[in-house]
Amino acid sequence: MHGRPGASYRHFRINTLGFRGPEERTDSLAMSAVVIATGSSETFGLYESPEHEWPRIAQRLLASSCADQRVTVLNAATAGMSQPWVSVDLQNRLAALHPRLLVYYLQPTQYLWDQVPTVRYPAKPGAGDQPAFASRVAFRLRTEIKDATPGWLLDALRRRDTEASRSSGAVPFDGFPRERLDSLDRHLGALIADAKRRAIPLALVIPYHRFGDTISTSVDERQWMNAWERQVPKASGHLLMQFTDSAVARIRNAARDSGVALVDAAFPQSRQRAQYFADPVHFSDAGAAVVADSVARVTIDLLGCRQASSRSLHLR
Repeated sequence: MHGRPGASYRHFRINTLGFRGPEERTDSLAMSAVVIATGSSETFGLYESPEHEWPRIAQRLLASSCADQRVTVLNAATAGMSQPWVSVDLQNRLAALHPRLLVYYLQPTQYLWDQVPTVRYPAKPGAGDQPAFASRVAFRLRTEIKDATPGWLLDALRRRDTEASRSSGAVPFDGFPRERLDSLDRHLGALIADAKRRAIPLALVIPYHRFGDTISTSVDERQWMNAWERQVPKASGHLLMQFTDSAVARIRNAARDSGVALVDAAFPQSRQRAQYFADPVHFSDAGAAVVADSVARVTIDLLGCRQASSRSLHLR
């Protein structure tokens, strides 16, 4: 599972190697310190301005900070890419590029979907499948309708959709689903072991959301929590936050026990955190910049970059 080489939509561009971003020549990559960013839409980018998803910002920061080597950041993420698919992509595609670092942003709430993430290959296209241009038109139409809908009405529609999903089979969890957290742990352990076996350094990015450590009582933030529940109807807002916090603890433990690097961006715990997010989990330009800065600092340390004395990381 990865982007279709050469695909494009609006400002989203997949190069001929299947990565989001500008074209890269394989001979140039062979002379670069290749850093691969992977994950789902939080890494691929969704609401950021063009060229402001965090892997692209990290590329610019590293280009201006590493004086002794050429660093190339490749964005291997795809919207909806689960942890098992990251392992498959590492085996089938990424390892052959001999990356100096693999940076993984894991989204824990994927483990609260109807089923535990696994590798499922899509069915082959059939004669009745919707053409690509038609799906693009439908997506654009949905986006434009959403942008034109008043917030109060959009919130009501989201809550209606959530209740419909729960009524039609997405039954909310009865208590904390520890077995789902254990599945995340097993998958993460397998990825770490595979990266170590291939001698590929790995850095795990702590996942974030807009709500900090408490659910705000403001109308706007309550509506964003309703939007999060619509994305993951089997979980309440409280469970989404509790599960994410527990997953972060597991990620920290896995990094500590295995000796892999950890990237922990300095997001505030207060209500000020909301400005860094465009929805419950996807970044605004400001949020992507914070993640990119943290990733760049860890990368510089792991690659042993020699920084020019007059240069430092500047992000704002």
